[in-house]
Amino acid sequence: MSDSTSRASAEFWLGLQSDYELEKAKDELAARIEREVHPRKRAAGRAPAAVPFSASGN
Repeated sequence: MSDSTSRASAEFWLGLQSDYELEKAKDELAARIEREVHPRKRAAGRAPAAVPFSASGN
């Protein structure tokens, strides 16, 4: 296996592991986030600062 192939493969598997850990954390913390995070009402005419967290994973 060439050096560039093994590097790409390592990056691929690390990316999968990161995605898995992020989804697992979302699943574990979804109820707490829903309970504790209370978004502020936005001012009229202003766009939201960020996309809201979805407990359903969407």
